[in-house]
Amino acid sequence: MACAKACAEEIFDPAALEPWPYKAVIADHCLAHRRVTCQSCGDSCDVRAIGFPLEAGRVPAPRIDATLCTGCGACVGVCPVEAIQVATPGEAQHAP
Repeated sequence: MACAKACAEEIFDPAALEPWPYKAVIADHCLAHRRVTCQSCGDSCDVRAIGFPLEAGRVPAPRIDATLCTGCGACVGVCPVEAIQVATPGEAQHAP
């Protein structure tokens, strides 16, 4: 936020807008939903915004903590089935 405050240009209204609203979104075709263990996205997330809570009788599926996700996209390229995208909540689309 220091950059926005120091800039002479009014980039955005910090009271009304989030500076970077983009977050990772995981589509339904994620391998975990097909009972395949994969944690590539979580391994690539430096801030640990992607967790894999255990559930009895199920493969741990990724869950994104939106408060921790920075929208950096490190998880996108490592997904073997391209099930992750970075978007604003209204822009998220499910890939084929």
